[in-house]
Amino acid sequence: MPDIWKGFSWLNHKCAETDTTELKEMVDQASERIDLVLKGAEILKVNSNVTSKLKVANEHLADVSKGLALKDTLCKDIKAVSDIHDAMEVLNTDVIMKDPNKAAKAFDQLFSAVGVICKQLPPVAAQWGLFFESAGSFFEDMAVPLNPEKRQSGREQWKQIEGYSR
Repeated sequence: MPDIWKGFSWLNHKCAETDTTELKEMVDQASERIDLVLKGAEILKVNSNVTSKLKVANEHLADVSKGLALKDTLCKDIKAVSDIHDAMEVLNTDVIMKDPNKAAKAFDQLFSAVGVICKQLPPVAAQWGLFFESAGSFFEDMAVPLNPEKRQSGREQWKQIEGYSR
């Protein structure tokens, strides 16, 4: 594995073990509470050194919240790039022909990851992000209905086709 993929794998692992969701919620909640205090001070016509310090603190909390949101976005993008790499490692002609279920799972992973990356691109590509990301388990779900050997109905029809040997 080239060094760049080792780096992505390490970053992906670090992102997975560093969940900042709860911290971001607490920062946002603190900011909302400071907003309430500032509104109360405005209603009561309080103009003190404390309110100016609260305004500055709230601005800093907003910066912290933006930083935590950026971290989450970067981690999702790193995971998506890692997922694309992993899916492409699996997808080759042998796997597609010999293990269609494994290939279908890799295609699902690939499409979902491409959707995450598309959302970060300019608007023309970004509009496809939700489409690709929402593919979910489409390929896995369709692997059985499209495979005449696995589906319950229609097996006899395939035997009528010249060259079909199974």
